[in-house]
Parts: sequence; C-alpha cells; structure tokens
Amino acid sequence: MASALRRLMPARVANTGSQQRDHHANERTFLSWTRAGLGFAAMALALDRLDAIDKLLTSKLGSALMAPQQAGAPSLHEEKPAVKDAKQVSGPKHSQLQTMGPKMVSDAFSATRLCQLLGVWCLGYGFFRYWSMRRYLMIGQFVPAFWGPVFMTVGSFGAFMTLGLHMERRHAPHF
Repeated sequence: MASALRRLMPARVANTGSQQRDHHANERTFLSWTRAGLGFAAMALALDRLDAIDKLLTSKLGSALMAPQQAGAPSLHEEKPAVKDAKQVSGPKHSQLQTMGPKMVSDAFSATRLCQLLGVWCLGYGFFRYWSMRRYLMIGQFVPAFWGPVFMTVGSFGAFMTLGLHMERRHAPHF
C-alpha cells in the first residue's frame, strides 16, 4: 500500500534555480488560488441575491395570482385583506405556485452552497500549498503540484454537472 502511495505522490526535485524567483512563483500561485476562491465566493453571493430576487418576484406573482379576478373585486392596486391561511386559497393557480416556488428556491440554495464550498476549498488548498511549498523551497527542494489542480478541475466540473442534471430533472415535466 505504501509503495502504491509513493508512486502517486510527485517526487521531490532539486531546486537549483534562483530562490527568489521560486518564492515569487509560489506567491503568485497562492494568489491565483485565492482569486479562484474569491471568485467562487462572489458567485455564491450573486446566486444568493438572485435567489432573494426570485423569492420577491414569486411572492409578488403569488399575491397577484391569489387575488380574485371577478367582477366587482378590488383591482391589484387597491388594498385587500391578506390571506392568513393557505387553506383559504384554492384553485389550480395556487397549487401550481405552491409546487413551483420551493423547487426554484432549493435549486438556488444548492448552487449557492456548492459555490461556497468550492470557494472555501480553493482558499484552504491555496494556504496549504503555499506553506508546504515554502517549507520545501527553504530546504532547496520542489514538489510539483498535480493532484490539487486535478481534484479542483474534475471536482468542480463534476459538481456543476451533477447540479445541472439535478435541476433539469426537477424541472422536467412528469408524464
């Protein structure tokens, strides 16, 4: 088991180049991982704000659909009594709104959490990689990065594809 693990880990390479150049390259790599993590955090914030806008529009749409559209009924711009219990409102439009609303909210919630997790992973891996490389550079060695970028690329692609398929299945019409 240990020999298989040693084969998977990158080998140390002698550091014969400029120490300063290597440390600056290590810092640039750290900053690029930080930038990727902050990008995912910004995407999570944007998805969260879009979710808030969606909730606002859904509530406005829901109140417009719940208003009675009969002759002599108050218009949308007039004040009307608020409905206190969902059982008081019936009809196909209300049931359609009830089933549509939570799906949209839970999908946006999942995408937001996914982006937050990817952002934290990028920041954590960036710190880990920076400090481990700094230690190796101080003793004159270098370990090339392989598994971190591979896991990040494959993991984020797989996570977004899974989330996309999940959302597609939830919004597909059931026959």
